[in-house]
Amino acid sequence: MTEASAAALSDAPRPKTTPGRALDPLGSWRRHWLKMVAIAAAVVGLGVPVAWVKGRATFYAEAAVRVSPTYVENLQDESDVQLLSTTQYLQFVQQQITTVRSFDVAVEALHRLGDQRALWQRPHESERRAAERLMAAITVRAVRDTYLITIGLEGEKAAGLADIVNAVADAYVKKASEEGLYGPTERIRHLTDRRADLQARVGSDVDELKTITARLGVSTFEDSSLNPLDSSLVATGEALADWRRRRIAAEAKVAALQEAQARERQLELDSAARDLLDKNLALASATKLYYDRRNALLGQASGLAPDHPGYKAVQRQLAEIDTEMQRVSDGELLATKTQLEEKRATQAAAELSRVQMDADQARQVEAQLATDFADQSARLPEYTAQYHRALDLISNIRRARKRIESINNRIDSYSLEAQAPGFVRLVSPARAPDTPISGGRKNLLLLVCVAATGLALVVPLALDRFDPRILLPGDLEKALGFAPMAWLPERAGHVATALATDEIRRLALALARDRQQQGTARITLTSVAAAAGTTTLVLDLAHELARLGLRVLAIDANVCHRDHRYGTAAPAAGLGGVLAGQSPLDQAIGAADGGGPDLLPLGDLCEGDVLAHRPALTSILEGVRGQYDLVLLDAPPLGRAADAELLVQVADSALLVVGAATVTGADVKRAARILERLAPPVVGVVLNRVRTDEHTVALAGVLRDRQAPSRSLIDRWLWGA
Repeated sequence: MTEASAAALSDAPRPKTTPGRALDPLGSWRRHWLKMVAIAAAVVGLGVPVAWVKGRATFYAEAAVRVSPTYVENLQDESDVQLLSTTQYLQFVQQQITTVRSFDVAVEALHRLGDQRALWQRPHESERRAAERLMAAITVRAVRDTYLITIGLEGEKAAGLADIVNAVADAYVKKASEEGLYGPTERIRHLTDRRADLQARVGSDVDELKTITARLGVSTFEDSSLNPLDSSLVATGEALADWRRRRIAAEAKVAALQEAQARERQLELDSAARDLLDKNLALASATKLYYDRRNALLGQASGLAPDHPGYKAVQRQLAEIDTEMQRVSDGELLATKTQLEEKRATQAAAELSRVQMDADQARQVEAQLATDFADQSARLPEYTAQYHRALDLISNIRRARKRIESINNRIDSYSLEAQAPGFVRLVSPARAPDTPISGGRKNLLLLVCVAATGLALVVPLALDRFDPRILLPGDLEKALGFAPMAWLPERAGHVATALATDEIRRLALALARDRQQQGTARITLTSVAAAAGTTTLVLDLAHELARLGLRVLAIDANVCHRDHRYGTAAPAAGLGGVLAGQSPLDQAIGAADGGGPDLLPLGDLCEGDVLAHRPALTSILEGVRGQYDLVLLDAPPLGRAADAELLVQVADSALLVVGAATVTGADVKRAARILERLAPPVVGVVLNRVRTDEHTVALAGVLRDRQAPSRSLIDRWLWGA
């Protein structure tokens, strides 16, 4: 709706208050009594069998468990683990509630029932299905402002109910004590498996170490020093180098000795032999004798002449003695030289043999050491690898044994911790119920009756309250955003007829005033949908305007519905004949009777004919402008025929008629958008045929106010203030 169109309605007469929907229980019950009976019968018909089947007594058994915020972690150290914040504690309690409903707790509870498993598990039902039913049936709640949670179970039989609850509670407490904050049972199992793995590994390493020890012939292995073979190899290398030096020295000594002996053999032995001869007593004695005899002979020859025979004899004896002496001396010298030479050769051979023996010994030792060094060098890589492997095994064994010792300590600690009080303990086991907490067919039947009565009373009120149709002026104002120019009640009684007549008079006065102020002489009345009472409103307005002394022409242009109240005309007459040029306008118009309005019937027109004769229609409306004060065009519904849009465009103003209880708010908004697109100079809205007998107290109160100024207190309560 355009702002200009809405502003043009500002002077339009309207009630002081726009009647809207209000609670009218009596009216709603009166209008929908059949629905009330059907709803009550349906609820009773469905509820009675359900109440009969479900109306059994229900028993309840409950156990209480305390969830402490403090956990004694280890009995040996007496160190407590605390949940310091309220949020942590509440989260922990929620975790415990979830744990109670867990599948493993339900299965453990069934196992704890033992022979009494039939109390819960049905015949031929699997354990999994029974555990799942128990998980769904068990009720776990945290008791507010306490450290308690309750574990409960409802059942139709009191027998065995407490046993099932206690089995669940015991299973949960056992699981909570095993797990605690750290889950000692699971950790002990993992630690035990780890210890067995380490022990098996230690056994394997020890066996391998024994094999290496036997192979290497070593009883101890030290990582801080050289391995025995390395030490032996170093010692052998040092000994080999020492004996090599000895062998070289011995060989050098042999060579030097041989050279020395060769030089000694080349030296003169006469002087040495003579020295030895000088020391020979026998030779000295013989030499003395020889010298004594020679001296004696020389003494004999000393007085003889050279030619004396005795002299010659002495000379001959002296020569013999000298020869003998020379012979003896030479023989002794030769013998001494021979003896001395033999002695030197023996000494040289002995010394050479000794030196040669040392050299041979050095060579033999060196060769043996070289062989040992080569053997050890060949064995060294494998020996070293085995030795280092033995060191690694010893290190692994020591490390594994330390781990085993640590694991044993932790297992002992967790074993003590598993016996600690922990977070959870059973405070109150469930007791067998002696009285039911709910149930009984009487209570359920009473509840069914109350529900049937309540629904039967509430549904009619809801139907009227949330009806999407436009029923009252308030609904129309809510849909459009502004109040209608007028609302006309359905003429179902004297009061409603009087109110409708008064509203039509007010609307006629408003149209006359708009004509004087704004010159709106041509008014098109169209509706949102059919059955809105547009033709009746046009005729009533035309008669009312005629009573006001205005010259009024009402034209039937509704090609969707032919109304005989406009009068009858020949096929060539009426609006159709005028538009087609077959009949003049003054002959087609039915003259006013007794001061009433002039009427122009539809004639022979179909949908689309008005559009086809738009120039002729415009010419007709311009021709009657001076003859009539107001021209009312009875148009078809918007959206039903395109002729309605043309009739709105050629008019000075448009009046949208909304039939109460026939359209919804969406329909009205859609029609308003069409009018906004057509943009007539002035737009108004009228709510027609408001049903006063089945709507709100507010509208009924308006009617009552017109009939009786004062009302009783009871009447005010029934009809509204």
